Amino acid sequence: MSFWLYFALLFIIFMIIQIVNQQTIDKLFKQGDYEKLENRFKKMLSGAMSNSTIAYAYQNLIIIYMETNRYNEAHECINKVKELGFSNSVILGLNESALLVKESRFDEAEAVINNCLKYKHLNKQYKVLLLNNLVNVMINTNRVSEAKNMLDDLLKEYPTNTSLLATLGDFYMAQNDFSSAKEAYNKSLQYPDNKIHGFSHVQYVKKQLDLINTKLVGQALPDKN
Repeated sequence: MSFWLYFALLFIIFMIIQIVNQQTIDKLFKQGDYEKLENRFKKMLSGAMSNSTIAYAYQNLIIIYMETNRYNEAHECINKVKELGFSNSVILGLNESALLVKESRFDEAEAVINNCLKYKHLNKQYKVLLLNNLVNVMINTNRVSEAKNMLDDLLKEYPTNTSLLATLGDFYMAQNDFSSAKEAYNKSLQYPDNKIHGFSHVQYVKKQLDLINTKLVGQALPDKN
């Protein structure tokens, strides 16, 4: 076997292993098995040889810690990625801005988003997610018109985007328009979820729908006074 044929065979085997590993990670995220994922990425850190692999593991740990409400640990991972020299990573900006929104640190979140939006050759998918985070900031800072205009523009181009539809539900919830919120949330569940983190999306939407149903029942009850 020639050297180049041997090298090509090794490369193919390596790529197959990478694909299988990623499929396993995607499946665990969709199932919400954060304990297994955390163990997997911590093991990856202990054997990592390159900064990019270390950053990849930390980026995923950030998401796991956000989803399990361990915000201090998420910030520690963000700082680790920055120390590795990935401070201008769009993925890091997405994760950091989402974390800051969860912590109600809206000014800081907006600053991170605006910085990421300045990057050259910004991937369209990442741009939509950044703008979705920005809409969440606007909703939580009472910038109603700005939030609705941006959402309308984004949904014209991406009408089946599950994140945008869930955010539309959040917008209507903030306006106490529970019927419209319910419609938006239900619509966000109708489309195949092509995101890695589908479990957290579905859990969040179901929680919001339960809240809406409670409020609608309350509105339907007769006033005893």
